[in-house]
Amino acid sequence: MNIFLAGASGFAGSRVLDDLVSAGHDVVALAHSERSLEEIARSNPKAKAVKGDVANADDMLRAVPIGMDAIIYLPGLLREFPSKGITFRKVHVDGVKNLLAAAKQSGATRWIQMSALGASQNGSTGYFRTKWEAEELVRASGLDWTILRPSLIFDDRQRHQHNFVDEIAKAIRMSPLVPILGDGKFLFQPVSLDDVSQTIVQSLSKPETIGKIYEIGGPEKITYIELVTRIAQAINSKKPPVQIPLLLISSFARLFGPFSWFPITEDQILMIKDGNYVHDPIEDKKWQETFKLPMKKFSIETIKQSLLLEQHG
Repeated sequence: MNIFLAGASGFAGSRVLDDLVSAGHDVVALAHSERSLEEIARSNPKAKAVKGDVANADDMLRAVPIGMDAIIYLPGLLREFPSKGITFRKVHVDGVKNLLAAAKQSGATRWIQMSALGASQNGSTGYFRTKWEAEELVRASGLDWTILRPSLIFDDRQRHQHNFVDEIAKAIRMSPLVPILGDGKFLFQPVSLDDVSQTIVQSLSKPETIGKIYEIGGPEKITYIELVTRIAQAINSKKPPVQIPLLLISSFARLFGPFSWFPITEDQILMIKDGNYVHDPIEDKKWQETFKLPMKKFSIETIKQSLLLEQHG
């Protein structure tokens, strides 16, 4: 298939691009910067790399070639900086709107959307609400869509892109203790990037996935304190775990969250407090039965592997 991949240079996008090329697809890979453009050209010479900003409608109309069969939309923003013009709405909503218009111009009929577990109209954060708005645009597009809602995504291969594992590891290294937010009992269901990427690739050849939403979680549900403890063990930290009252950290986040040097925002605290796992066992089973996947666990060995580049270069 002729596929346009938005977000090709990001954390998820780099793996998805590799898997699409390996599956024999012809891929046009969208990069946001010159550096990303060069990286894609170097690491995936079989793909055609193009530069553009999803929030710019003209960029998208120019970037998407005529004759595309499918569009895969991966761009996502975990933290916004409105003063710098970096917002959830630009990436999650405007980007989807712009690329949908470009998709129709190109003749594409298939659309795979990376959303998020917890996306809803009345979501607790702007992140979840804008993810829902993007889904609504996709559902109303008239295209053959599939929407994926993954929980926290971790990788098991060496890389330079950051994800939540790197951020927690960084916080542990910088602190005299292992910080645990609140009582640490919030549930999560980490899923491997390998499983998410293979879901995307397989969806392209599975007509039964059209018009479906898949909630995606890994093979085990773990508490936040267990998640942080495994990361601490993976980096050989001997520091003691200490619970930090949510009210205290929320107060600091309210004051310093707008600054990039502060490690967490109020919205991110809310997202941690809410937990992130597939609540409905039927939904959990639907994804696992539709796709044949390794279902990798969030193990200490996997965490060590994913942190190698962070530790040694």
